[in-house]
Amino acid sequence: MAGIAARKIIVALDCPDALELAEFYALMLGWRVRTHDGHPQWVEVLPPEGEPAGFALACQTVPDFRAPT
Repeated sequence: MAGIAARKIIVALDCPDALELAEFYALMLGWRVRTHDGHPQWVEVLPPEGEPAGFALACQTVPDFRAPT
């Protein structure tokens, strides 16, 4: 559709513990963690308040996660 632009890009990372990985990236980037009540398997890492939020990371808990080899 012409004239429609993306407002937010989210890169989702599968992992064994979403909160743990999100806290790691938030600390590394100086960003903040946002959890969602009722959905602990999905955690977002967002820029600091007041900064444009055009990009975010999301960490998703995946049961029986196996790291790539």
